[in-house]
Amino acid sequence: MPFTFHHSHFSTSSKCKRLSVFSFNLYHHTYSCRSADKPPFPSSLLPILELVSYNCFRCRILLCSAVSEGFTHLWRNMAAINCFSLLAHKCCMKYLSTAIAFIALSTFTFIPPVIAVTVPPAFQESISTPHWRWEGRNAAGTVRALFITQSYAVRDPDELAQRFDIEVTTLGVPGQPPNGIKVDNNHLASLLTNEYHAVVITPYYARDIFDQISPENRATILNFVRRGGTLVISRGYGSWPAPKPSVKTSDDLLGDLLSGEIDKPEVVDDGRLNLGSLDHDTGSPQITLSSEMTRALPPVQVHGSKGVRRTHGPSYRGGLSMATLPLGKGKVVYLFGVGGHWTSFNALLGEDIAWPTHSNPGAFFDDPVAPELHFAIVARWLRKTTSMEADLTVRTVSVETDPAPLDTPNSLRLTFSKATTEGLSLCWMLYSPQADLLASNTVPVASGVFDADVSFMPSKVGPLVCQWRLEQAGTTLDSGAAAFVATAPVALASVSLPTAPAPNTPLALSWQLTAAADETHHIILQLYDPKGNIVAMADTPAHAGETTLAPWPIRYTTYTLRTLLLADGRAIDEQRQPVTCLLDRATDTDEYLVAAWAMEGGLGTWQGRYRSAILNRLGIMALSGNGGAPFYRMIGEAAMRPTLCNIFHPAARSRPGYDATKAHANLLHKAEEAAPHSPVGYMFGDEPGNMGDVIEYSSQAAATIRQADPTARVGWSGVWLDFKQDVPEFFKTCNYVTAYSPHHLYTPNLWLGVERDLYRSFKQPDSILTCWTHYAPWADNEPYSRTVPWLWLFEGMNGVSYFSTADEFAILPGDLRLTHETRWWNEELRELKHGAGKQLIGMERDNGGIRILFTRYAGGSETWMRALNQLNIPYRLFDRDELVTNPDQHVKLVICPEPQHLSEKESAALQACAAAGGIVVAVGPALTNSNSRLEALFGLTRPADNPPLQTTANINSTVSLRLPADQQAPPLTLSGKTTGECRLAPGSGHAIATFSRLGDKTPESNLEHLDFLSPLFETPAAIAKQHGSGLALYLNFHPDLAAAKNLITNLVAQTSLPPPVAQITCNATPADTIYLYPFKNGPVTMLGVVQDYWRVPPQWNVAAENGNTHAGQTALYYYHGPSIWAEHPAQIKLATAAHLYNARTGLYYGRVEQAQFQLQAGRPDLFALLPYRVEELKLTLPTTATPGELVNIGVELFTDGPAAGRHVVNVTLTHDSAPHPAESRNVELLNGKATLTLQLPYNTPSGVWKALARDAVSGQYTTKTLSVVSTTPIAGGVLHPKHPVSTLTALPWPQGRLVSHAEAKQQREASQSDKVSVSGATLTPYALPQHWGKYANQKGLKANFTLRNPLAYYQMRYEVCNDWEANGWEKGRIWANARPGLGIHRPNPMAWYYNGYLEIWLDDLCAANYAATSITDSSANGNGQVDMAFTTPSGDVTLSFAMMPDHIGLFQQLEIRPSKPLRNVKVMFRRYEWADQPHRFIEIDPEEQSWALTGDRHADRALGKGRGPAAMLVEPAAWDKVSFTPPHPTLQKTINLQAGETFKTGWVLWLFPDHGNEQAHNYLRDNSAATRQRLAELINSAWQ
Repeated sequence: MPFTFHHSHFSTSSKCKRLSVFSFNLYHHTYSCRSADKPPFPSSLLPILELVSYNCFRCRILLCSAVSEGFTHLWRNMAAINCFSLLAHKCCMKYLSTAIAFIALSTFTFIPPVIAVTVPPAFQESISTPHWRWEGRNAAGTVRALFITQSYAVRDPDELAQRFDIEVTTLGVPGQPPNGIKVDNNHLASLLTNEYHAVVITPYYARDIFDQISPENRATILNFVRRGGTLVISRGYGSWPAPKPSVKTSDDLLGDLLSGEIDKPEVVDDGRLNLGSLDHDTGSPQITLSSEMTRALPPVQVHGSKGVRRTHGPSYRGGLSMATLPLGKGKVVYLFGVGGHWTSFNALLGEDIAWPTHSNPGAFFDDPVAPELHFAIVARWLRKTTSMEADLTVRTVSVETDPAPLDTPNSLRLTFSKATTEGLSLCWMLYSPQADLLASNTVPVASGVFDADVSFMPSKVGPLVCQWRLEQAGTTLDSGAAAFVATAPVALASVSLPTAPAPNTPLALSWQLTAAADETHHIILQLYDPKGNIVAMADTPAHAGETTLAPWPIRYTTYTLRTLLLADGRAIDEQRQPVTCLLDRATDTDEYLVAAWAMEGGLGTWQGRYRSAILNRLGIMALSGNGGAPFYRMIGEAAMRPTLCNIFHPAARSRPGYDATKAHANLLHKAEEAAPHSPVGYMFGDEPGNMGDVIEYSSQAAATIRQADPTARVGWSGVWLDFKQDVPEFFKTCNYVTAYSPHHLYTPNLWLGVERDLYRSFKQPDSILTCWTHYAPWADNEPYSRTVPWLWLFEGMNGVSYFSTADEFAILPGDLRLTHETRWWNEELRELKHGAGKQLIGMERDNGGIRILFTRYAGGSETWMRALNQLNIPYRLFDRDELVTNPDQHVKLVICPEPQHLSEKESAALQACAAAGGIVVAVGPALTNSNSRLEALFGLTRPADNPPLQTTANINSTVSLRLPADQQAPPLTLSGKTTGECRLAPGSGHAIATFSRLGDKTPESNLEHLDFLSPLFETPAAIAKQHGSGLALYLNFHPDLAAAKNLITNLVAQTSLPPPVAQITCNATPADTIYLYPFKNGPVTMLGVVQDYWRVPPQWNVAAENGNTHAGQTALYYYHGPSIWAEHPAQIKLATAAHLYNARTGLYYGRVEQAQFQLQAGRPDLFALLPYRVEELKLTLPTTATPGELVNIGVELFTDGPAAGRHVVNVTLTHDSAPHPAESRNVELLNGKATLTLQLPYNTPSGVWKALARDAVSGQYTTKTLSVVSTTPIAGGVLHPKHPVSTLTALPWPQGRLVSHAEAKQQREASQSDKVSVSGATLTPYALPQHWGKYANQKGLKANFTLRNPLAYYQMRYEVCNDWEANGWEKGRIWANARPGLGIHRPNPMAWYYNGYLEIWLDDLCAANYAATSITDSSANGNGQVDMAFTTPSGDVTLSFAMMPDHIGLFQQLEIRPSKPLRNVKVMFRRYEWADQPHRFIEIDPEEQSWALTGDRHADRALGKGRGPAAMLVEPAAWDKVSFTPPHPTLQKTINLQAGETFKTGWVLWLFPDHGNEQAHNYLRDNSAATRQRLAELINSAWQ
């Protein structure tokens, strides 16, 4: 592992002595470093510094301080170097690496030590959410259960385990039922090797899950039950299904359970209540659940589907009940009323269950008690079904007095199942309606009794819950709860407040009491923000009935008002309710936005609340969803805002019965519901598809939304914008867009397209633009995760959007544990949100003096854009309106790819640009109605009857071009493709280029069959016309990337364009892998630097230390994933000298023209170029303050001369006792000054607080302390946020080791050079998708298998409908788009047709009409082989596919075993792309007629066109008749085979995607004899 040292000098000033600074930049976190030799200075000057970032995964250390200030001061201020890394996990400190800072005066010789590199240990993250502990170690033992549930809901078993003595193992099943379920059978098989008491399958679609469980795993589960285990299956919401004997198969567990060994269910636990007749619009019915499951627990309320906004899933129809079926020594339990939708985060909770007395439909918000009671029911049925209950249990519990007066003794009576024994005690806990603990105690229980009373005193009004645990000798025998209502003469009846408090105005409140209050009653009001800070308070006599809260700075959409009724200074009643506030969205464009696609859905379930809290802690500021008010409240309470999506999708218009008026009314309703929550934006739909009328559609929808939300930003999600769409017009109507990038989403390669340059060029100034990302978590690619947040910012976006919060792309998996990717990008976001993002968003991207004219459908535009990007020459696109109406005199080069129709004004504008000394480049064809415009601008002529371009266009070409200003220089040799124009001629212009080669032909070549090339050779490749000091250049070819870069470089040299602000060189990596992003604002210039990690390979791969450890279970992999990229020395050269800073590390290079730094792919850099040096950053604030006080913090930046430009400074206020910063704000300094006013929360802890300020431009920092003194306790006490807590435990994983990536790659390629790889050889049953029309959702079969060697590959595709029962077909029959539904899909799907490339006839029976029965990988001896078996009424057929390591052909064998006499065999192939046209050809082996080559003379790969020819080879003597004639080459033979005998034959197929016609012909001519010999050997040796 390299350990690099950076050295620079500080110049002397009054504020800073001259220093030598060494920066240890270790890849994304600190490694241990040890010196093998004595350091060259006293050891007393070697402090050991411990640093840790927030997540302990990254630390960049930059140590700098004056020696005179001493190391003590240095350590105290070390964290300020990267203030975003301040928040340490103290539990991890002992694992942190150490670093040695060498600091000396101006002259110092440094001798690098020998470095030994290690990494900290990997960690296991454990998540604890707020919960009640229902039992300790249970006297009956720990229940061990395997839960199989939807992947979203894998947290629910953990929730159960943290409450009860239950050890859970969980297998998440991703995918949408019934077609998309994906059971990891290998993992399941591993889990089934453990011992369990129960296997629990919770989703309501258990049948679909069983379909995906392998037969082996089904048998294992079934045997587990027969041996005495319990299988629990959720049946969702319904009644017992009738037995279905037809579903039984030999290996079908569910079939066995329903129809084989079990005749009928024995209902052992009735208690269902049929809710079908209940009116869900009126009230909430009380039901009694199954007595065994709910004994000693209070009743639970069910809200109907109309009474509650629900997330997902069916309504309750059968209540909660349980049916048990005996099976061997065990049992199968069917559980009704439990089980969630496949996108639900609830696996064990009924989603409509709430606390009985609660009337608010947002049940899970205001009733934290309900989940506790329901988990108690879950634990009860799990212990009952596994027979893991203690002998002594509590049968009933009752409350003596209900309702019970406040402060009056009350008691619980518990009835036991048998007489008590010695040593029993009862622990009870009294909880408020808000689940706050009011009182608790443990009392002994007498022995020999059958019941007992426990006394307690109600201390608060409302529905209270008394939880209890029966304990003995440190174990729990039973647990439960009882509910009752506590009353008082005076209590809170209601609290009223405005729906949307206005900013900067007092909040008027009123309340009603149940009776008149006296002077002892007071109302305490506390307003909490989502972070748990009290931002406003009031204390008012209760009889007043109303009061106001003073204005507070509104930063969030949702606050919580806590209203307390005090009697004689003690809180006796309490209400909590949300306060929704409007935000000023004008500033939304100023800060770096982090959004995510929410899978948490509509109803804000309790699980969603915890997820939201974690997501916000990760930096997420907005969630996309349209779940309505409960969703908005859920994320608002977590300090996030909504971005609505799919609220007006254009796809709805195609549905039957679409009513535009109703649709707009519904949209208006959604906007009215959302507007009070200040959405960041409204996105009409995701992936709108056809963008043809999206602009008009956007305008109409925006008008509707703005009736309810006048300042709303509107737009789209998931749009692929390229030159097929009218991008300029799109952005004129949309100012909130979350687009796609790269266009090929599911890859870590971010440089596949140039769409981001389109976005930044036409995005409106007041708009918000982000792109979705996180589509490749499978890659574990650290550079991808770390680069995206910076790259999106550098590319002109306001932030980043992550897809998605859950599912297979989860940034927060269902178990709430962070993934590698989330840790990596979270660390980058912390820095971006602490000033860097705001700094760059407030600056302008340097667009230079080059423009590309946007023309819809223009080919070649991306090539020019990519060339400019790789050359790091600033530019942007512009449209024709700007070209005509807003000419820019600084523009000196305009590139017009395929400008199509140029109007008179557009032609004149381009001509004016050239006349002003610019260069205009157009790439044909320039279609225009006026040849005179072409002549005036480019000096060319074109006949009116220009022929079609299909034949002559897109031919590989080589051009020799000499620019007019470079007549003495050698001509440029440029490559590209022809435009197809072959009748151009210079008029007033001059021909400056010719085609020297077209494909593999020159003007001197024999052009037989290629006569269309002759006029191209005679046509100029480029024409130029001088305009004053400028030039108009018309290219008759599309340059490729290399040619475009060459041409641009030469053209820019002829203009007066200034040089870029900086250049970066790195000898170790290609120049065109480094991208620069310059920004400018007044005197401040900043430069983003990103290296393409996709083209720069990693230096090392992470490997295991021994053969017994997987590389993924090493500490190195934990921190970096599978690969690590190296640092390389690089040099930055400035156009003019400037004060240079690394804004990320704070390293100052001095006033320089060039400097050295370390470049690393996957670690974006940010430099600042200033005309001044930052001398000092100063903080001014009071020395003391009190909670609730407004504190003015002055921030001032001093330079060595000129006034400072716009600097963003992050100010963070921290306290040792606070796990997170109390405040973190970004403030803009204009002219070097700013004042930040912070209101200290009323519950601010006393003590010394540290204010830390860091400049986002220079990286300089300063700190100052503030003493907070609290003199008065807060009346009514303070709420403490109930958020999830993460605990990290070191894992015993080995360090791992690093191996050379290059060497590993060479070894891997060498190991594959003599073998063929086979993948996907699996036949998969599935339900047919919708595009199958009338067969949709019927049974289907599919397969995609590939054979690949180092020379070629073939991918086969098989897809058929085999639902013969549903269609009344003969058994085994199929339907396919083309029989047999099998073909070669890649590399050319049309040659050997991918839907059906052959039919095999056995006499008059077509075997292609019957389904495949198996697909098997039979590879051996280095050859790759896949066997595909079919069963027909005439016998069995096996079609084999094989490749050899050194051959590019696909060998096939056909083996037939008839079940009755067979006379004739015929094989008929299908060449789909064949047509009877003169340029199609077929060439047959002229000597032995053993092979045939077919192709297209005009679409010749030698010319760079087409997909390449195809060929087949047979042994002519093996067939009676061979016809190669397309489109149906046919082979026939009379075999006279008897039943049970075997016939074998074969052939060879080729696709030539990289061969020209002539090259393919020569290959066949030279290799056919050897290929025939190989074919014969394979068939004669039984294919092996």
